[in-house]
Amino acid sequence: SLDFAESHGIDIGSPVIGTVGNINPAKGLETFILAAGLIKKRLPKAQFLVKGNVLSNQEAYFNRLINMAKRLGIRSDKDIFFIRDSESSVRAISIMDVYVQPSKGEGISTALLEAMSMKRPVVATSVGATEDAVSDQENGILVMPGDGESISGEVLNILKNEQFACSLGERARRFVLRHASIESCAKAHREAFEIALQKRIN
Repeated sequence: SLDFAESHGIDIGSPVIGTVGNINPAKGLETFILAAGLIKKRLPKAQFLVKGNVLSNQEAYFNRLINMAKRLGIRSDKDIFFIRDSESSVRAISIMDVYVQPSKGEGISTALLEAMSMKRPVVATSVGATEDAVSDQENGILVMPGDGESISGEVLNILKNEQFACSLGERARRFVLRHASIESCAKAHREAFEIALQKRIN
């Protein structure tokens, strides 16, 4: 993880707040950048990481995000790092102090479950299947979509309260191991097949 941070010029001695997902409007990245601007006012050394590819039809949207960040005083490759590669998300998530999922809509997010399994405290929008994984104040924090102010407040609260951050992370990992690990998914599928077979036999 240290080499990943160094290769991108990220200082892991300062807080790193990040998100993972391809760059498109559904991911709510304007909200992430708005929250970043508010966090930066209170925590000038905070850094922000967005890991995701930019498809050719999203280049204009990506440029809008960079310009928005610049207007808020967030400098690319100094304060905010856009990592566009096809490597797995694990190394990026491993250097994050808080994982944010600002989506406007979402199915089951693999990156969210990865962050939870890696004991990262999570701040996510209460949309779609995210609400099935994140229980507010229990194994993560839920906020309304588009609410950059709430995201910034929750992130700052997590960063200043290490015990709270750890307990969220521990419970997040426990949730994933219980409900979203390969073993638990296989068990659920097996039970579903058994029920289906019983119905056919009966």
